[in-house]
Amino acid sequence: GTHPPQDGPLPGRIYAALIDVAGQDEGSPQSGELGGQANGLSYRDSTALTLVDVDLETLSDPLMKAPTYRVVQRRMWTGTDHTLLYGQLRSLIEEWKACYVVIDASGVGAGLSSFLERAFPGKVLPFVFSQSSKSKLGWDFLGVVDSGRFKECQPQINTDEHRLQAVFVKEAQSCQYQVLPGPGKVLRWSVPDGFRDPESGELLHDDLLVSAALVAVLDRLEWAVSGPGWVVPRRDPLTEMDGEGF
Repeated sequence: GTHPPQDGPLPGRIYAALIDVAGQDEGSPQSGELGGQANGLSYRDSTALTLVDVDLETLSDPLMKAPTYRVVQRRMWTGTDHTLLYGQLRSLIEEWKACYVVIDASGVGAGLSSFLERAFPGKVLPFVFSQSSKSKLGWDFLGVVDSGRFKECQPQINTDEHRLQAVFVKEAQSCQYQVLPGPGKVLRWSVPDGFRDPESGELLHDDLLVSAALVAVLDRLEWAVSGPGWVVPRRDPLTEMDGEGF
């Protein structure tokens, strides 16, 4: 994309938050949020947040008939207690007036997802990872990317957003995949455990990549425009979950 990152929401825009949850580290500092800690971001799994602007103009494109998603901000927390993390996430969701929150509800993420569902009823879309659900997420994310509907921002050099974007790009470049034989074409994809950045030698995870991939969950909703304002009807979650979440 050609758009700059944003410090806050713009009037009349639709925003969504995409959250990949990591386990908390009881022995680590509580101040593990983004902000000058880029050198330590890759040592432990981190909770990653990707904020996207949902552009519905491409719904009218006869070929796309789907939204375009523009990354406007990223955040990352490493080793942060989930109680503190919940407060910061809730504050950000309220500040951006997020229409939807897609969150990893697997394992330790289940509790955080549950708290956010209570705080924002009807807005939270929990995603439970399994082999089949992650495979579908990977294929669907590739579909969003290949159709040109996932747009990166253009941050200024040496800003927090620029540093986090660089980590995201490294994760995408380091991601490995395998398509299992069989009619299901199950896709396995991740940055391998123990993988190190060839340049810095630091451990590299895929938190920001997974967070970005959750945008594909938004593509499963029925987006529509009607009259002078945006109308965003939502599918019945039970038709999508199939026992594994969105």
